[in-house]
Amino acid sequence: MQVTLIGKNTMHKLILPQVVNGSYWITDKSGEEERKLVSIEGRLRRMASI
Repeated sequence: MQVTLIGKNTMHKLILPQVVNGSYWITDKSGEEERKLVSIEGRLRRMASI
């Protein structure tokens, strides 16, 4: 999965792994301090046995 955040003058991209488990951040490092813009959280789901 690819996540894209499009701003007025910037574009941020994050490619997530096939199996998402944990937290992922899109950050802005353009100023003096790094800013966290978007948090994406995922967890594994167990598939029901057939």
